[in-house]
Amino acid sequence: MFEKLVTLLLAGAITVSQFIPSSETLRLAFEQGQKLFAIEDYEQAAKKYETVRETESIFLDTDQIIVQIEAFELPIKIAATYQLGNCYHRMAINKYNLATGGEVSPARVKELKKESIEYFRKAANYYKEVAEKTTSTKLKALARYQLVKTRFEGRQYEEVIEESKIFLQEYSTSEYVEQALYELGWAYYYLKRYPEAIQTFSELIQRFPEGYRADRAQFQIGQCYLDLGETGKAREAFLQILRKYQVTKLTEKERIRLETQKLIGVVHETIMELSAKAQILIGDTYLAEGNEKKALEAYETMVRQYPKQLKLVESAYVKMADVYFNRGDKKGGFYKLREAIDRISDAIFRARMQSRIAMKYYDLGDYERAIEELQVYIKGYPFEAKEAGFKLDQAQFQIGQCYYQLGERAIAAEEIEKAKKYYTTAKTEYQKVIDNYPRSTLIPAALLAMGLCEHRIGEPENLQQALDYFQQITKNFSDRIEYASRALLQTARVYRDLNELDKAIVTYREFLSKYPDSSDRDICILELATCLRDADKPDEAVAVLFKIEKDSEYFSKARLLVSEIEIARKNYQQAETALNEALELTKDKAIQDDVHYGLARVFMAKGDYSRAIEEFTIVINNNLKESSVKNAIFGRGFCYYQLKNHQKAKTDLDKLMAIGIPPTLRNQTYRLLGRINVSLGKKEEAIQNYLALIKTATDPNEKAEFLLLLAELYHSIGDYSSSIQVAQQAIDLNFTDSVGERGYFIKERCYFLIGDSYAKMGQYQQAIKAFKTGLTKFPNAAHSPEFLFGIAIVNFSLKNYTETISALNKFLKQYPKNPNRENAYYYLGYSYIKESLYAEAVKAFSSLIKNFPKSSMAAEALFQIGENYFNLREYEKALKAYEGVWRKYPHSVFVDAAMYNVGWCYVELNRMEEAIKVFRQLVRNYPKSQYAPSAQFTLGDYYFNIKQYEKAAQEYEKVVNNYPDSPLAQKAQELLKELENIRAYLVYIKGMKKFDNQEYEEAIKIFQEVIERFPNSDSKAGALCNMGMAYEYLHEWKKAAEVYKIVLKEYANDVSQRQAYVFAKEHHDWVVANRL
Repeated sequence: MFEKLVTLLLAGAITVSQFIPSSETLRLAFEQGQKLFAIEDYEQAAKKYETVRETESIFLDTDQIIVQIEAFELPIKIAATYQLGNCYHRMAINKYNLATGGEVSPARVKELKKESIEYFRKAANYYKEVAEKTTSTKLKALARYQLVKTRFEGRQYEEVIEESKIFLQEYSTSEYVEQALYELGWAYYYLKRYPEAIQTFSELIQRFPEGYRADRAQFQIGQCYLDLGETGKAREAFLQILRKYQVTKLTEKERIRLETQKLIGVVHETIMELSAKAQILIGDTYLAEGNEKKALEAYETMVRQYPKQLKLVESAYVKMADVYFNRGDKKGGFYKLREAIDRISDAIFRARMQSRIAMKYYDLGDYERAIEELQVYIKGYPFEAKEAGFKLDQAQFQIGQCYYQLGERAIAAEEIEKAKKYYTTAKTEYQKVIDNYPRSTLIPAALLAMGLCEHRIGEPENLQQALDYFQQITKNFSDRIEYASRALLQTARVYRDLNELDKAIVTYREFLSKYPDSSDRDICILELATCLRDADKPDEAVAVLFKIEKDSEYFSKARLLVSEIEIARKNYQQAETALNEALELTKDKAIQDDVHYGLARVFMAKGDYSRAIEEFTIVINNNLKESSVKNAIFGRGFCYYQLKNHQKAKTDLDKLMAIGIPPTLRNQTYRLLGRINVSLGKKEEAIQNYLALIKTATDPNEKAEFLLLLAELYHSIGDYSSSIQVAQQAIDLNFTDSVGERGYFIKERCYFLIGDSYAKMGQYQQAIKAFKTGLTKFPNAAHSPEFLFGIAIVNFSLKNYTETISALNKFLKQYPKNPNRENAYYYLGYSYIKESLYAEAVKAFSSLIKNFPKSSMAAEALFQIGENYFNLREYEKALKAYEGVWRKYPHSVFVDAAMYNVGWCYVELNRMEEAIKVFRQLVRNYPKSQYAPSAQFTLGDYYFNIKQYEKAAQEYEKVVNNYPDSPLAQKAQELLKELENIRAYLVYIKGMKKFDNQEYEEAIKIFQEVIERFPNSDSKAGALCNMGMAYEYLHEWKKAAEVYKIVLKEYANDVSQRQAYVFAKEHHDWVVANRL
């Protein structure tokens, strides 16, 4: 056993010893990292350095393992940490350069910048760790400076300031102080802390007056002053550079030496370049002061003195040209740009200036000249184009853009055919990009532009071709997100314009799913919501609109669209809330105007005409858009009319007529003016005005318009005969009828007026004839639904219920969105009832409630569902419907009837206790209801039937006392009489039992009770007679005689009680004769 244990321990020791690191393995790992670093494989190098950092062993003193980095001999872990900082520093720079190089997608750019920031952070942490752990003062200084530099390159300028101050305080004599001051100055500059930047750059110049950084610091001081608007100080700072070097006096040899310094990396820019920039900015200072002459002189000086600084020469010429362009002197501006081409012989420079000329024409909207200049560029600079930064495929693409913009201009001018030709030419030019430059990165852009051209042309075949172009992009260039996303959005728009709303909705949703961070997200949501609204999906439309956040530029537009949807659904409170939210956040005057107009519509729809007038007045006073102002004037006039302020209403409409009535409001305006005149007591004047218009009208179409207005006026004042006569004149008139802005044919409207007038006059057969003629002549017109509905309603009035049912079912099938659907279901339900088709009636009323849950007829419809189920003897369903009436519509006039019928449902279901409870509830809650007497009477019947006569009598007495005018009161009175006899008899029987048992005194008490409680009952006479007999048996003769005397007095003439009378007389006479 002991031997086995030793063997296991030895084996364990051998196994462990294989993983003990040595100084050589650490050196090897470090050297591998250095080799990988040298070949710029920083990621793998970092792994090697990390291995060194993380290695721990009790057998190694890593502080004694020394390696060399640059001029430093360092403990290996310190060295590895420093190199890790360098690795992540280089990786961060590489990531950032890749992100800003323009070769990756926007999404990838975001990722790369995020990775870059993280790598800069890691590098900074490693440098900080070195500075804290190393014993080398020089390395501490370097690590601290690297920390500053890393923060700077990572654009963490606040941290640069913090770390620079620490460095400058702790290592004020370090060789890196100059660099630290330089980066500190720039950090202040980027943070726009210009005074501190000036102070820092000035300190740098004072401490390190020689060298590139001092010169660049001097230049940056000038830039700070320029950004502060202190142009004089800025100019002086720039002049100091020019005075210091006087580069115009340099020999050619000295110039070459300065250029060489840049080439070998000694400086980032030569003093020649810095001086040239300073000279340009001197011109900028003069320009900022409004001294164009001095500015032009400064720019010209720069061109003359620094002719080899071609990029800066180009900048100077552009600035000179802009001076002329900003004056409005296009000729002078282009002269300057062409002068540059003439004066400078460098071909690439000339190419760049030629491209600038072309693009300036484009920017100025002179697309024809831009095309000419672009063609010159393509032909004149085929070899220089790439190096000039404006490649041939770009120039060709821009020619396409010029033609596209010409198309847009033609569209704005409503020159549609001309626009189509431009779009077609643009498409041809875009195609050249694809054909002539097959490796161009602009191919997806060209396809997208071609698709846009087809979309703008807009014919069905063009829209299909547009879809093909867009789908080529989404299929073949899905990695080019800027194009693939736009193509997908345009695909949705094409489907929308093809009225393929389902496909459009699916595609918009796909866009939102694929590109949730797109800048087009919110405009996509707006368009999706519009499609959902048009597809009759208002709930989904509103839901998606609420996804647009308050900080979005489209928020207010989204709330405007919500309000339009809610207004259409008559949800006015929701519409008002949405509009107020839009108004609260937008600063756009045009949107504010739309909101006020929307609020006016809401208030007008709610009948709050005073507030509507306030909102319309705001729109009128803002006077931003002519169409809105005219609509608001009409709207305000209408509101004044509704408030019976007819004079103000007339003033508004007169004003509208003076400035020009919009075609869409023409008929409404004349119609409302007619009504206003009637309201002002000028009915005859209104008629005469229309007659005058008719008489003076030379155009048959115009005459027909005025005849229609007059017919409508007669109709509105109840002169139906005149309305029919005038409408018939319009029908008989020979003119070219059309729908126009009014939305219906004139003759179509006339047939409707004739039919409706006959219906209102009770001449139903003529009404049906007019409606049928209108429907025959205009089967698919605006009033076609009204014709069919009118036929149905007139037949209902004639009690032709079969015809009514047929017409209404046809109406509901053909016109599923017509506003009269609500009424159609209503009349259909009652027509079915009249035909005893109770199940069909249930369906009709159920459809009314389902489609119009907020209808004023909903409670009645639900009540009728209960009635029809009751007729079908489906009492449980009837019960549910009736109960629904008072639960869902507690203020409805049908509540008491529903409650009454609930009671009868319980009766039919033999659930009497529940029935009685409901009847009591009805009487208690609705004592004045027409159903209360019946309910109260039913309570009496219930107790009568179960032989609880006392309770029955109490309930019947309530009928008599509470409802004396009800026919049931008489019946209750009769029943009370019957009940009195029954109740009296029941007591009387008890007395007779006592009498028969010879308990005469007890019998007398009970008989007395009958007499007192039931004085009008048939049992009273018997009770009196038997009471007399009981007194006789008790030998109380006097009392017996008195009782008999009562009988003789009360029943002397009552034939029905003759027997009692005879009995009492015989006994009375005997007692008097023999015992008294």
